Amino acid sequence: MNPLAGSGIGAAQIGSSYLNYEQDQHAWGFRAYARFNASLSAETRSRLALKEQHAEPYVVIFGKTQVGKTTLLLDLMGVHAQHAQRVAGVLRGGQARGRSATATTMEYQQSPDQRWGLRRSQADTVWFELDLDMEYALRALRQDMEKGGLSATAPCVVFLPAEFFANSDRSPVRILDLPGDKPSNAKEQDHVTAMAAQYVPLANLILLVGRGDDLSFLKKGALTLPIIEDWQSAPRRFKIITTYSFTPQSIRELVRNSPTPPTLDFFRGHLIAEITRSIPLNAFASNAEIFFPLEFGQSWIDAENQDLALFERVNPMIAALKQQLLVEIYASTSKLSRLRAAIDAHIVVTNLRATRLDDMAEAAAALKLERDAVLAQRDLACAALRQTERRCAQGEAQMQQVTFKTIDAEVERIRIPTFVRLDVPPERVPDFTRAVELEKTVLRRHVTEARPTGNGSVLASFWSGVRAAVDERHMNAVVDDAFRDFFVHLGSYWTDWYGRTDAGSNYCRDLAAFDACASSARYVATELLQRWWRVAALEKSKADSKIVEALRVTRSMWQHVVDEQERSLAALNAQLAQHETRYTELVARMDGELDASKRFVELLDSEYLLELQSRRSVICSEPSPTRALLGLFAAVDLQQVRQQILLQVD
Repeated sequence: MNPLAGSGIGAAQIGSSYLNYEQDQHAWGFRAYARFNASLSAETRSRLALKEQHAEPYVVIFGKTQVGKTTLLLDLMGVHAQHAQRVAGVLRGGQARGRSATATTMEYQQSPDQRWGLRRSQADTVWFELDLDMEYALRALRQDMEKGGLSATAPCVVFLPAEFFANSDRSPVRILDLPGDKPSNAKEQDHVTAMAAQYVPLANLILLVGRGDDLSFLKKGALTLPIIEDWQSAPRRFKIITTYSFTPQSIRELVRNSPTPPTLDFFRGHLIAEITRSIPLNAFASNAEIFFPLEFGQSWIDAENQDLALFERVNPMIAALKQQLLVEIYASTSKLSRLRAAIDAHIVVTNLRATRLDDMAEAAAALKLERDAVLAQRDLACAALRQTERRCAQGEAQMQQVTFKTIDAEVERIRIPTFVRLDVPPERVPDFTRAVELEKTVLRRHVTEARPTGNGSVLASFWSGVRAAVDERHMNAVVDDAFRDFFVHLGSYWTDWYGRTDAGSNYCRDLAAFDACASSARYVATELLQRWWRVAALEKSKADSKIVEALRVTRSMWQHVVDEQERSLAALNAQLAQHETRYTELVARMDGELDASKRFVELLDSEYLLELQSRRSVICSEPSPTRALLGLFAAVDLQQVRQQILLQVD
């Protein structure tokens, strides 16, 4: 007897009704998600989404070194196999095999042309024509990381030349390549941990890569990064990819000895069996859809040449698995992935809180450093202003006292002392010649030593800086000219002895002539000396006036600098005060969001109960027993849906 007889419902209607129920199985979860989302700030909501609503997925790939991680990444991007070794060599950045080649979180994209490109953090992209130049750039990137000078706030973007891609029409896959497990030094470990905390909790999908002949990477604690090391706690966020899955001899024999061509389920089941020999898997982690045994790269090219029969039997399955993996990657952008992100929100908010607070602390430190620098510059400017004001005041005081009148008065006081006559009167004509030379010597010494001194400290300071341009040759010529006639007269004597020295004698007349010549020489020398000092003083007075004018300009400049720095200090102090207020507000807001993120399970339970009550009401009011029964089955299935969602919660 047909159980649906008399129900008035056909098979197609039954299928349609049940499909409607099934399509609504997650609706209650998304209502909880909407309520949860509304309780968070816009910043946190954007961090939870993190481009998950956009076309290209956000994937994290992680694994030990030398497991084919980079080769897999290139393959997923559509890089042709013949270029894989070349590209992988460049991306190693000069690192030897056996060591982690990825220095920091990398994002790989197809270049718009045939050049390599590297964009570090938020800086502009640098383009390279040669492989070697790109390799050097990646090597420098690693060196910066090892010195602690690499920021962990954003991934570095690497652009691969377009010629390497087998299919330029393939949709771009956004992949973040984390540094390899077990880094070589503590500083690198700190950087890797920061990167994992930054990106792993928010990833749409995590590709965990290891060798098929070494499954120890799946053991709890085998990996040192947070979140990834306990992959079974959220297996739906992971795809386990094994490389070198078909090249081991045991697998080859398994394929050859199989009476029928092995299927994907067969190989996945075999891989799960190998894992469970040493690693217990929970029910959800045992899902075959999580595992992707693959083979690619040079090892698989060699297998084609060495064992064509094996290659032809296995390669279609590998191609199908790769295609399925790409489908899974794009599927990770679905609404369910956003729901899983909300489930992990407490991790996101915790990391966001630490990041934002660290950023604010860093910004505050930068503001304080800037303020201290401005304060130091202000102090230097104030010191320079005070010194300039002091010099300007001195110069202005000097300008008031140093006038033509005061200069002339000081110059007029310059006198050459009266000649002191010889103690022993000369009795010989040549004695007068020696007396003349002595007078010239005395004159030259006084010309050199005589100078104005100034009356008072200001004038004394002025005259101490005056330097007269004494023309010694001119002075000597003037003195010689004063004694020229006297020398001619002395030359007219036919004997060197005077004989008589009494009044009226030649000696007395010559002595009087000598005194007259000496007086004339001193007078002329004094006039010359006064003229030279007057010219020098006037020139210095003009130069000092220009200096004072320059000092006034400099004084105005330093005053402007001080005023500007005072305004800068006031602005920086205001910014610091505002920063401290925002910091306090941020701590309160983020703590509130952290509490809210932990309430998502409560929201799920609330919406789940409301959904059950709604279903019960619909079932009770449903006139068709068949539809009521289908609704009851769907309501029972909600428990399984709820368990699957809650499994993601720590």
